[in-house]
Amino acid sequence: MKLFNFGIPEVILILVVMIIFLGPEQIVDLAGRLGRTIRRITHSEIWTSIWQTSRDIRNIPKTLVDETGLEESMKDIQDTANTLKQDIGEAQNEIKSAQTIHPEPELDGAKAALRDAGYIQKPEQDATLPPQPASPPTTPKEVPTLVKKKEKS
Repeated sequence: MKLFNFGIPEVILILVVMIIFLGPEQIVDLAGRLGRTIRRITHSEIWTSIWQTSRDIRNIPKTLVDETGLEESMKDIQDTANTLKQDIGEAQNEIKSAQTIHPEPELDGAKAALRDAGYIQKPEQDATLPPQPASPPTTPKEVPTLVKKKEKS
């Protein structure tokens, strides 16, 4: 504990020196006078004014925030920021899920059939050339079967 930059050993040394020089009777009298003086100071109008001013100075930031309505504005901004964070998180999740969706194997066969029939451009065609129009199938054999028929058992 430090009081006016004095530690406990320094305070004990001062008390021992006072007891030696003043004696036990005068120490008691000195302590009584010191207590009355401190009480008069702490109960004076000047002391109360000093403490009130100190409290007012410490409360200035809170008073300014309350009077300007800054706290409500900060809450509104925080709510908007939280909503934006949630929306961004949902959008990121949708993007991730869209990137991880893989076509089912059944669709691969349908794509191949459509590609063979000329409805879908083949991947090996040069991308710089304009796409060639696919000719519609002329005979029923060339029409791919997209839906599997159930076999009768």
